[in-house]
Amino acid sequence: MKLHLPGIEAIAADEVVGVWWRRPRRFSFDKAILDPAIRRFCEVNCEHAIQGFVQNFADRVIDPIFRVEAANRKLFQLRLAEQCGLKIPPTCVTNDPRTARSFIKSQEGHVVYKILRGGESHYVGTTPLDSAEVGNLNLLRHCPVIFQRFVEPGFDIRVTVVGDSVFPAKLTSRKPAGRYDIRRDITCKIEEYELPPKVEGGIRWLTARLGLRFAAVDMRANRFGEHYFLEVNPTGQYLFVETATNQPITAALARLLGNPCPRRKGKTVSGA
Repeated sequence: MKLHLPGIEAIAADEVVGVWWRRPRRFSFDKAILDPAIRRFCEVNCEHAIQGFVQNFADRVIDPIFRVEAANRKLFQLRLAEQCGLKIPPTCVTNDPRTARSFIKSQEGHVVYKILRGGESHYVGTTPLDSAEVGNLNLLRHCPVIFQRFVEPGFDIRVTVVGDSVFPAKLTSRKPAGRYDIRRDITCKIEEYELPPKVEGGIRWLTARLGLRFAAVDMRANRFGEHYFLEVNPTGQYLFVETATNQPITAALARLLGNPCPRRKGKTVSGA
């Protein structure tokens, strides 16, 4: 079996050692195809062809597509994180306004909200819930939202897991938006960090349960030193951490791609 793509040498399945399957771009089609339904039909069939080819590599893929899809489900992540001994903030996921109001009241108003999955046209980072938004909770019936108790930060933690290696980094923001979502502060201070053994053990257990060999885990330590799990991204960014801390994440990923499974020889292919 071979994969033929424009502009590159044909890839034979038995020559591939490892594949990094990370955020592949959407397919492009001839502009002569005007009907959106037909374009979507073509796109689905192209996806099935490429993904079917990649899935034949099994554990040579970092990470297998079905594992990434499962791990991206935030409700699944949160439940599994608890089972692995990690703390999570009090959480409510609902599209029922009454349930949301009850949860907000129980947390004395110290609540943030975030979406379950972003899209090409809509993305909302973690946002504090203000009085105006509480007044719009009736709109919630159209789409479920994650509500969580706000964890007042001491600092945020980004943990990049690559195989058996764990690279934790401490992220500190002085900007108001960074208190709620560290991604909104590109000037935040980033430095190497040492996780408490119990927390590191929980992260290792979680990624193992998810079947992931690469993952970017977001956590927050409050001012009392308690560590809270926020989410795991199976295809998260890491270069900004490596640049700031000099942690050898790329080298660890290259080694893993070169030998994702024992006793295999051949090419390494990027799916990004």
